[in-house]
This record gives sequence, C-alpha cells and structure tokens, in this order.
Amino acid sequence: MDFLASAPAKGKNTYTLVAAPGTQDHLNALPMAAAKDGVVTVDTGAVRFTVKEKGFNLFDEVWVGKKRVVASHAGGLRLVSSHMGLKENKVYTANAYDRTTVEIEEQNDMKVVVKVTGQHVSTDDLPGPKRLLDYKLRIYAFRDSPAVRVVYTVMNKQEDRIHVPLPVDGIVVDLPMNVALD
Repeated sequence: MDFLASAPAKGKNTYTLVAAPGTQDHLNALPMAAAKDGVVTVDTGAVRFTVKEKGFNLFDEVWVGKKRVVASHAGGLRLVSSHMGLKENKVYTANAYDRTTVEIEEQNDMKVVVKVTGQHVSTDDLPGPKRLLDYKLRIYAFRDSPAVRVVYTVMNKQEDRIHVPLPVDGIVVDLPMNVALD
C-alpha cells in the first residue's frame, strides 16, 4: 500500500483494507516491467513507457493507449550553472553520462519502481567542472493507472566537504510531447 495518512497528536486512526471488485484479476497477472539490454519497459495497462541507460532522457518513449505521445529524443534532465561567474551558463546533462544504471528496484502485482542512478555531465568547453551533482531518480507506476510519479534526488558528491559551493541556476526537464488538443 502507498498512501498518505495523518492522526492527531497522541491519537490514532484505523484503516480497513477491502478488496475492490476486479482486484483479484491482478493476482498472477503478467509483470508490468521487464529489463533487456539496458532498457526497462513498463506497461501498466493504461500507459506504456521505456527508460534507457545509454543516453538516459527520463522517458525515452511513452504510449497512452495506442497513441505514442513521446518519441525517442535527445532531451532529458539538465542542470544549468553560472559556475565561477561564467558569461554564459554551463549545461550539465544526465544523458551525457556513460555509466548510468537503470533497474527494476521493486515490482509486485500493483506497483513497479524503476531506479536510475547517474551524474550530470558537461560536454562543452567552458571552464568549470565536467560533472555537477550525482542523482538518483525513481519512477513509480501503478497497474491500470496512466499516472506515474517521478522522484528526482540530486546529491553533492563532488568534494569531500559538503560546504563546497556548486551553483545551480536552473533545472530543466526536456520531454518533447506529441499531444493533440481536441
């Protein structure tokens, strides 16, 4: 189960779990996620998407029903930094890192968690470090739901001291979508 709950101070709440009609249909259902050759494919029944290690770009492709709404692309996650007073911003991308890992961290009949770990790397010739902040990203997907949850955690592992300043002026999520408005 995955839900938010609250109770008053020194109080308690009681929750009862009851199987909804049709939930037994998911027992012994096919797995929602599969990994092959550095690509994880998730199919919840309502949405299908792929996440790839090489050139990690968040969601490589996405289908809602039979309609592909995201085609393979070179976008993804980018950090923008004016490191050391540069006149133009230095860009660090998650897709330039060559040792990204993508794995199915958890999977059961109702939920799958895809875990991605890597670094943001700069490929430009501007001064400054070639990498900026490591990350762990988790994608949560639920059976029969088109909604997914992305948790993106950045970590300062650049130096042995936490107080080393690393200016981040922006975080960009580049996910080109093909959605027709009706």
